[in-house]
Amino acid sequence: MRTFVAHTLKWHINMPWNQQVFQIRLRAILVSLLFAIVAVLLAKFALFEHVTPFFFPFWTVVHLRYPKFQKFVLAGGLVGSTFLGFGQLLLQLAMVGTFFLTSKRRLRDLFLPFQVGVIVLGVQFVWQYVSYVKDIPISVITMVGYESLLAALFTIFLSQVIVPVYELTIKKWTIERTVSAVVIGVVVWWSMEDIQLFSVSLSLLVSQFLLLAVYYTQGKSRGAFFAICVGVVSTMTTLAFSGMLAVYALTAVGVAIVKNKSRVGISTGMLGSYGFMLLYDDTLPLDEVFFTTFAVASLLFLLFPKDVLDRWAYKGASEETRILLKRQEWMSDKMKEQLAKFQSFIEFLASVVGAKDVTVAATLDTTVGFPACTTCFKRNRCWANGEDGMVPVVQEWRQKRPVSKKGMKHQLNRSIQEKCVRAEQVIEALEESYTTSRLANEYVHGSQMMALQLKEIGQHVGKLLADLELPTQLGTNEEELLCEMFAKANVPVIQLDIVSTEKGAHKLVVCLPHATTRETTTLMGERVVLPILHAHFDEPFHLAAVNEVQHPFSHVQLICESTVRFEYSYSICATSKEHTLYSGDTHLVFPLHEGLVAVILSDGMGHNKDAYMESKKVIRLLRECLQYPMSPESAMHTLHYLMSLKLGSDLYATVDLALIDLQHGKLWSYKAGSMATYLFSGPDVTLLENFQAPIGMLGNIQMENRTTMLKDGDTLVFVSDGLFSSQDDLALQEKELIRLVRKYAEIPVSMQADRIVADFKRRFGAPEDDCTIILLQIRHTVPEWSSFSPFSVKSWQKA
Repeated sequence: MRTFVAHTLKWHINMPWNQQVFQIRLRAILVSLLFAIVAVLLAKFALFEHVTPFFFPFWTVVHLRYPKFQKFVLAGGLVGSTFLGFGQLLLQLAMVGTFFLTSKRRLRDLFLPFQVGVIVLGVQFVWQYVSYVKDIPISVITMVGYESLLAALFTIFLSQVIVPVYELTIKKWTIERTVSAVVIGVVVWWSMEDIQLFSVSLSLLVSQFLLLAVYYTQGKSRGAFFAICVGVVSTMTTLAFSGMLAVYALTAVGVAIVKNKSRVGISTGMLGSYGFMLLYDDTLPLDEVFFTTFAVASLLFLLFPKDVLDRWAYKGASEETRILLKRQEWMSDKMKEQLAKFQSFIEFLASVVGAKDVTVAATLDTTVGFPACTTCFKRNRCWANGEDGMVPVVQEWRQKRPVSKKGMKHQLNRSIQEKCVRAEQVIEALEESYTTSRLANEYVHGSQMMALQLKEIGQHVGKLLADLELPTQLGTNEEELLCEMFAKANVPVIQLDIVSTEKGAHKLVVCLPHATTRETTTLMGERVVLPILHAHFDEPFHLAAVNEVQHPFSHVQLICESTVRFEYSYSICATSKEHTLYSGDTHLVFPLHEGLVAVILSDGMGHNKDAYMESKKVIRLLRECLQYPMSPESAMHTLHYLMSLKLGSDLYATVDLALIDLQHGKLWSYKAGSMATYLFSGPDVTLLENFQAPIGMLGNIQMENRTTMLKDGDTLVFVSDGLFSSQDDLALQEKELIRLVRKYAEIPVSMQADRIVADFKRRFGAPEDDCTIILLQIRHTVPEWSSFSPFSVKSWQKA
């Protein structure tokens, strides 16, 4: 109410005085004219061809709620009554006069519908008593009773809709008020049935258009209720056409049968129901005027603005639904706004922390040396002599310090003490320079880690924003979208159910009508259904099963599942240097999901149990990162960062990571200090190598990957450096490895790795270090042949 008053005051303040007066008078004239026209229509409208129960209740409610408009209603009612005769005019005046008399005698405290019904009953009974000279027929008494009852009911409906002026903007549209408005509207526009323009009936045009709009905006249930209201009023208007109630009720069935709930579909469904009733009963008034009017109403419905219909649908929803929709819309907008801001902030941080790497290199002045050397008497002799001075000693210290053990560190310090008289101060300056360089490298690597993590978060936020931007359509989902695609391809799908939506592991059940043969259904599934699923989900599918089902009706079920084009088989041979159960080499081959497999080979420091446990931790961490899911680049950087933080130890490890996409035959190779991977593809051998430092060795690394497409029969060989001997030529050993892989290519894959390692030992001796070789072969997935016999055919038919 406050909003309405404030809006009215603002409207008056912003408008000139003369315009305010004009607007108020124009509004009053329009409302008066509207009341007068409605009164004319209600006064001349008769139910059962004799009963006129609508004008007097309308005048009564307007008299109580809007007294200044009652004279226009009365004038319109008297004009409309003259269409039915002078007697009807006298009856309406008698009812109005009786209402004034009963109000003066303080009967206005009675229930208004009861009072209206009693007045109609009394006036009509007296009128009929005088007209028939005491002998009133039973049919006339029945009609009088109907008119009294209908007048009381119509008064109830009018009281719900015509509210006082102060409640117009604040009174809620409850179910009772909405139903009352529908009934009043049907009565008003059906009273215009005798108004016709060429072959178009005005009342029928309004009713058909509103019926189409209600079906579209409010759904089948509310549309069916509205259709029944129209049918009831149409039947009560002309008793000879009582079948019109069935005609309008059948429109709900026609709309429900049509799967397409668009405006064209709803119009087609209603037209089909009208055509059926025309063939069923040719006595109904389904003539040229009816179908011409329906055609015009359908055309207006198709051309009507969609935003207006959407606004009607929102207004017609319940209060709880509107609140929920508003809340969801507000939450969606707020979330998109916050996520967009967060994503821009992430991009800003990523651009800041992911700047070019700053290489911190300690420079050495070969003429001055360290600050402690400026006051030393041996400064010129130490720093002037190139090979005999301090320069080569300091350079050696800086090269070996990051990877040295305690014994080597003591030896490096000893070599400085032999040449320098201020060795402690020089060593302290070198340690400070090394620590500064190490911290700078850690800072650079930390910034890289942060940039990668921010990139991961930005990708997740981007996917979430993309999901929020998808249009949400009422009653449409992925199953309906697939059904539409199948319909365009002329595939008669009865039902489609998506059982699993996981990427790479989709599972769908497609129900088709029973075909002539099982082979026909299978052929349709392979040639038509599977390509549509492949195009929609962007991954290959296969028919897992074709089942013939008899209950609840005979049909065929196609079980479609995601498939992989390739399958892999592998063998592993791992030996330790000390011939123990523990080895510094660790390996793991595991599937991330059905279409993606990961191969990890790591070579750590040492050969004991501690090295074995540390390598296991590295493999476990890398596996958890990949299953998170985290990008391989971020996972490798995370692993390097954690290992580089182990101060006081020389722990580092080589990591060879390969990801194989079994659906598309793609290989991603990530390496950090590992040996080359050998790819055998037909007669060619390709070395996949990368010259990066091992994980945890240096403070800063650049992780790169190499992408390769695989083919049927390709073989990947992953090896650790323990396989090759330091006493023999590396090129000769690689040639021997290639020869052995080709030699044993025909035997089962599970036996190849052991045979290769055994022959390699005979040629070059026992490995000097922990040795691991992983041989993995890629093959096309080929379905097994199925045999059949007359007995199997009979058993299938029985099933």
